[in-house]
Amino acid sequence: MSDNRLGAGIKSSQSIRHTVKPGETLFAISQRFGVSVADLRKWNGVKENKLEAGRNIKVSAGKH
Repeated sequence: MSDNRLGAGIKSSQSIRHTVKPGETLFAISQRFGVSVADLRKWNGVKENKLEAGRNIKVSAGKH
């Protein structure tokens, strides 16, 4: 499922792909989808704070 319009969290069984927009940060993405920055890093093998615009990243269900 790919839907970049989701807001406040993802349903418990969902995993989506999100395309990074220019200037978007891991923190902003984590807040938008209700997940931690650490989880975003783990799911996508991200070591740096900087994300490339256009990169397609995995966002899994938040821990609610």
